[in-house]
Amino acid sequence: MDVWHDVINRYPDARMWVAQNKTVPLEILAILVSDADAEVRRMVVMKRKLTPDLLDQLAMDDDESIRMRVAMHKNVAEETLQRLRDDSWDRIREVVTERLGDSN
Repeated sequence: MDVWHDVINRYPDARMWVAQNKTVPLEILAILVSDADAEVRRMVVMKRKLTPDLLDQLAMDDDESIRMRVAMHKNVAEETLQRLRDDSWDRIREVVTERLGDSN
């Protein structure tokens, strides 16, 4: 863990590489969820191992492509999808409606 922390703290340009790494721990992804670089956050949201709480944080991202990835993620919680139901981008609203089905 110390090495991961050292890399993201001392080498900000390496954060994209860290986010792409298949073995990156969730603790590091939790830090990168709020990275200033949208490309890093975009890479984080594509991780299959993301937890519902991390996806919930990313659901509030300013970048609509990141919110779209949240809406499509297999681990997203229904509560997060419900919040995305009112998203400003109509395509996200469509995906959320499809995922929630007619029962909601």
